[in-house]
Amino acid sequence: MPSGPDFAGLLESALGRLLEASCLVSQIEDHDLLAELPADDEARRRHQAAISMIAILRRELDGVATELQAAITTVDVLHRAQTRRTTG
Repeated sequence: MPSGPDFAGLLESALGRLLEASCLVSQIEDHDLLAELPADDEARRRHQAAISMIAILRRELDGVATELQAAITTVDVLHRAQTRRTTG
């Protein structure tokens, strides 16, 4: 099999970075870092916007992590199939 980029390794690295980002979002959520609503109206609007952005970020990170995991599995299956074809 010709040598080339380690796609599975690149995907796993990207997945690891996504999971780290997801953990940061979890820390913000789990430790109620945005739990207190500011008294000022403008600060309250920015606070609510931040909470909405965190929710969107969580959803997107989870979705991309799922897609990357599927891609890793696909690359692994293709690699095993190619290895069997060249050795069998």
